[in-house]
Amino acid sequence: AQYKPFDVLARYMSYVTTSTNEFYTCPPANLNGKPIQRMCYLSDYKIKGYDKSKQSKIAISEDLLRYEIVYTELRKIRNTLNLPAKANISLLTLNDLHTWNLLFSEILKMYDAIKKIPLISDGYPLTDVNKVHSYCNKIMAADIKSNMNINTYNKLRASLKKVYNHYDPLPTHYHQVVRQMLIDKYNSLIIK
Repeated sequence: AQYKPFDVLARYMSYVTTSTNEFYTCPPANLNGKPIQRMCYLSDYKIKGYDKSKQSKIAISEDLLRYEIVYTELRKIRNTLNLPAKANISLLTLNDLHTWNLLFSEILKMYDAIKKIPLISDGYPLTDVNKVHSYCNKIMAADIKSNMNINTYNKLRASLKKVYNHYDPLPTHYHQVVRQMLIDKYNSLIIK
């Protein structure tokens, strides 16, 4: 099936590293029409996904999903590039293939940490999709946690994670298709 960029983005539920951060749907820029963007806000950066073809209003036959990391603090960039705390960063920093490889590695690492629910049309049983949704959605997880003791919750959480971990790496999982497209696009842009 052919999916629109927002069909994919709407399934980005949370970003999990040391804590769980939700993805939010952003209102359209002119407050008319349908949303085209989802974003996750963190202290040093934002993860942003949007329908680039609608945002730029370009007339093309393809839908363009744009996925980007917006750094808001230099310390995060320095950390990503393995630079000392006071290192200068300039356009010359970008003139190095190693820098681009580090940045792309970080993009993939962040993409992999996004908890994504599968598209039901991928042929997965609805009960499993619901389990994955329960695992990925921060609010749903909090609701479940507030209604049971911690041991029961931890066991349930482990079983939900097991279902998520079963589907997430499958090559037929649409989000893995998007991941592979990120890799292919990067490889086509980089001169080796």
